[in-house]
Amino acid sequence: MSPRHPGAAADRHAETEARLRAALEARAELITPHDLAPAPPPAGRAWGTRRVRRAVLAAVGAVAASAALWLLLPGSPLRTHQAP
Repeated sequence: MSPRHPGAAADRHAETEARLRAALEARAELITPHDLAPAPPPAGRAWGTRRVRRAVLAAVGAVAASAALWLLLPGSPLRTHQAP
């Protein structure tokens, strides 16, 4: 803002505002009602059969491993031989 031309700054601001308004209006014209509609919900399986099958197999494997350890370790209730 120079003191020699007090209206020059106001003219620049008015020109900038007019250009900004024109740009925003042009952008607003590109938006359609379809763009504002909510997105459709996702389709298909949420987890999938492979993931479920792997989770069940891992759980069964963990149970089988813990049962085998419990039966095979010393002190198991199935071991009947006496220590000499």
